[in-house]
Amino acid sequence: SLCANTGNVIRKVINDVYDKLKPNGVFLSFMYNEDHPDIKYGEKLEGATYHKFTAGSFQDIGKLHVTNIEEIREFFKKFKILSITQHTVKDIFSIKKVVGNYDEYIIITEK
Repeated sequence: SLCANTGNVIRKVINDVYDKLKPNGVFLSFMYNEDHPDIKYGEKLEGATYHKFTAGSFQDIGKLHVTNIEEIREFFKKFKILSITQHTVKDIFSIKKVVGNYDEYIIITEK
């Protein structure tokens, strides 16, 4: 997953995807929003990259990079951005926390 890296690695991977993608090829990416409610459980590693989550949805993962619209536009500047959708889930009531809360962007681009 792209988000399990630092911003610099994400930038490099996206540029590599662009270089390998055929003309008019489509690239779909999901990236967590900087407003994700579980970011508060992590420790800032660098920039918008966090690690050492003590609770929440990211507790058992390593690094996690969260992003915003400006950074998405910068990451995908070589691409034609077709769509950026913010997808937010907020658990209002749950006896057992099945889904939880999250906030992500769905990005659709074309070479």
